[in-house]
Amino acid sequence: MTNNQAVSGRSQLSSREAVRFTLRIGCCFSFALFLYACSATQTITPIPKNEVLALTTGSTLAPADNLNPPVAADKAIAPISDENNIYFALRSAMVDETQTEKLQHHAHRLKMNRKQIVSLVGQSDDQGSRNYNLAITEERLMSVERLLRSYGVPARQIRIVRVGRVKNPVPCTTNECRQQMRRVELIYSP
Repeated sequence: MTNNQAVSGRSQLSSREAVRFTLRIGCCFSFALFLYACSATQTITPIPKNEVLALTTGSTLAPADNLNPPVAADKAIAPISDENNIYFALRSAMVDETQTEKLQHHAHRLKMNRKQIVSLVGQSDDQGSRNYNLAITEERLMSVERLLRSYGVPARQIRIVRVGRVKNPVPCTTNECRQQMRRVELIYSP
């Protein structure tokens, strides 16, 4: 065997090892990304106090029908403060002119108080697939964040929370209801 063959044999072996290593790193990264996505979209609902008491004392609970009485359609969505919400059109991540003015006021508020932090909570309506709603929510969050940053708000004052589809006890059937669901909510921390 010549030196060239020995060298080329080693380089082929090391390139195979490099491919295997790259595949392993890619798989690990994909798995970590999958775990992050699962934990980011999972919501934890607290157990009501009467159920905790029943579980610890061993008593039986009332029938499930009595625990969650039906909700009237007009009570399905809690009142939403318009001043702390940026609304979006259907299938859009563009911030319109009136919403831009709201963001300018929020940016001014944040620049006046550098210790205050705002959490951007992205939500979408109940139309479309889960993946589509997560993607459009992400785009809307990035649009709002970019505008706040362009108005001079430092990145350290902005937190992003991805919610995706809003779950309502009663499905939305009107455009007004769905319009309220397509939003980025600004929540301030002291």
